[in-house]
Parts: sequence; structure tokens; C-alpha cells
Amino acid sequence: MNFLPQSPHNRLAVDVLIIGLGPAGGSAMLAAASKGLNVVAVERKSVIGKPVQCAEFIPVPISPYCTAPDIISQSVSGMITTLPSGAKANAAMQGLIINRACFDESLVTRSLAQGASYYMDSHLLSVNTSQRIALVKTPLGLQQIQYQFIIAADGPCSRVAKLMGLPALEVIKTQQYTVPLIKPLTDTYVWLSKALPGGYAWLFPKQDKAHVGVGAVGGCHLKYQLQRLHEQLTVQGFVSANVVARTGGKIPVSGIRSTLVKDRVLFVGDAAGLTHPITGAGIASAVASGDMAGNAVADALHSGDETPLMDYAEEVQELYGPAYSRALLKRRYLLQQLQQNIQREPQESLFRSSWIGFKSYYQCGGQPLMSSGGME
Repeated sequence: MNFLPQSPHNRLAVDVLIIGLGPAGGSAMLAAASKGLNVVAVERKSVIGKPVQCAEFIPVPISPYCTAPDIISQSVSGMITTLPSGAKANAAMQGLIINRACFDESLVTRSLAQGASYYMDSHLLSVNTSQRIALVKTPLGLQQIQYQFIIAADGPCSRVAKLMGLPALEVIKTQQYTVPLIKPLTDTYVWLSKALPGGYAWLFPKQDKAHVGVGAVGGCHLKYQLQRLHEQLTVQGFVSANVVARTGGKIPVSGIRSTLVKDRVLFVGDAAGLTHPITGAGIASAVASGDMAGNAVADALHSGDETPLMDYAEEVQELYGPAYSRALLKRRYLLQQLQQNIQREPQESLFRSSWIGFKSYYQCGGQPLMSSGGME
């Protein structure tokens, strides 16, 4: 890949500055560059997409973004959810397990072919929204960037949001092992428990390996819970005792950020709170929001009218607002009930009504609710 020239105290003028090159930043970069904009991205990692900090599941509708070789690892057809009693529910869940690093790199590679550029191993230090100037620390020195628009794709603990004085998003913490599978699987597995409040345990197969992980509010002894899960799955003959890789991260679970557009800054993906508050699903919404934001800034720049920016915010709310709002209500009710019944095991109807693998999740006063994907 071709990097931008990096020299101390260099000054640069661009149409769009993108902070973060995950799925949201990569799709925004591709969309804006394809419209002929001068696009520069800043990524804090030293390698695109690594380390991978998710279970790498995507729904089938975004498979058109998976045209590059080696992105798709396998397909999955269902989800098996286990309740604290051991009762199980099988639900159809069509999707793909991907190689996230290849997926992210493919978006960047396609963007470079459209004329975009990027800085790796670099950090946003400050942003002056009135003068539209960002200061970035690169391996070779400070870079001052004059921009027309910023697309903030810098994750759940967005540096851009913090610099702009916007409120932090509520997050859960996760830890995950990658372990060898004993035999191939075509289903994902989820375990619900009051030991993981506001989260769950999972197994996502990936050819001859699996991602085994846990997530919960406040950390909640995650290392112990993950070790226990791994030991149980080893005894049950799902996986081997060997751990190939360890990772962890944070997932926003407080719903869509109240401010998606401010001072020519657009928030996308995790930075926008676009993860499902119950499941943590976020890759599909990251790609979609990045694409919408990239096109919005292109339309705004070409027309000289900022209306497309407001249209972006409205479209995001229309697409994800209803499902995320309902999920957020269910999440808060679940946590409230778990807290009130901390000394005893809650009724399983509480878990059934709070998880997408059960029909009761989609009922509210007898009316079905919209479904929305699984943990990614």
C-alpha cells in the first residue's frame, strides 16, 4: 500500500478527513473517494484490521463487500441459545464468518485505487472545528490537516467526540479466545446467565477454529468467566485446550449517539453508537453508515449545501432507531430485574423476552417487533 509522505510539521489540505479505518471508516473512505473527493484517513493501528477484536460474523446482505479473496471463511445457518437451566432454543440465522483483517484491508485497497491516502500508526491530537484544522501525530512528526469535513469512525471511545465535548457512550467489556475446533460447526452458540449481566457468552465457528468469548457490564470477572467457558467447551468436546489468540474490546450499548452531525463532523459505526444494544452487532451498520456518510459529504461538497449532512442523520435514525430503541428498553429492563433479584436466579422468561433467539423477544403487547442480527 502507498502511504502519504510523512514529514515533520507538514501541512495538508483535504476534502475529507477520516479518523479510524475499521469497517465504518473504510466504507466511508471508499464512498467519498469514489465520488472524486480528496480523502485522507488516520488510523492508530500499525496494521489494518489487526488485532481483530470481534467474532467476525456478518449478515448476508453485506456480502457484496466481500468480493476480495480470503475474506469469507464459512457460512453459518443457525444460532443455538442456552438458558441457565440448560434449556436450548434453535433459531435460523443466516450469515457469514469473515476474515475481518482481510475485509478491512479490502476496503482500504479499493479506496486507494480511487485516489485516497492514509496515515498508519497515527493519532489525532486536536481538532479546531471553527477553523477546520486537525493536528495528527504521525511516526515522523506532526501533521496539520485542513479539512472540509471529518468522518469520525474511531470506535466506541471516540477521540473526536471527546475533543468536541460530546458525551461518552455506555459500553460493555469483552474478552475472547480463538481456539481450535474439534469438528466443524455451522451454528453459532450463545449462553445466557445472570453471571454476565447485560452480556452473554458465545462461540462462533471459523473453519477449523472458533471464537469463544464473554461480554458483560463493568467487566464482571470476565477472565474467570472466559476460562470457565473454555474449560466447559473443552470437556464437552467442542474445542481443544490450546488458545491460539487472545483479544478483548469494548462495545457501545447505549443506542445511537444523540448527536450524529455537528460542525461538519459526521459520526459513523461504533463512534455513532451503531451497535445493537442487546447483541452487540455492529459490522453491517458500520459499513452502511460509513457508506452513507461518505456519500453525504460528497453531495454536500458538490452542492455547497449542508442539507445532505442532516439527511444522513435522519436516514440513520430511520434505519436503526426503532429496533435499537426497543432493544435498549429491553436491555435496561433486564439489568434492572437482575439487580433487584441479585440474591436469586431470575425467571427464565426474563431471558427469553430479552434475547433475539426467542419469539417472545419480538412481542410487545402482543405485537411483533423488528429483528436485528447477532453479535459480530
